[in-house]
Amino acid sequence: MNGLYKEITIGYRVYDENGDKIDNNNMRYNGWSSKFDETFSVSSPRIAMFNTFAKKLFITSAYNSSEETVDDSNDNFLV
Repeated sequence: MNGLYKEITIGYRVYDENGDKIDNNNMRYNGWSSKFDETFSVSSPRIAMFNTFAKKLFITSAYNSSEETVDDSNDNFLV
């Protein structure tokens, strides 16, 4: 299906003209190099909607928020 994405890659860096590192495209950044990038399924519970947070499912429920976990692993993702 055209426009359907199943995986995304997350990089742990912030591009900044004053960054202390330089990537392969000669752009300055702060953070972790590309060897620490991770690829996730778009339905992963580790990916949160913008301006929200992802629950840490490995921590006991005493530390989780009061929000109910939603299983959206069967949702279709279209661009």
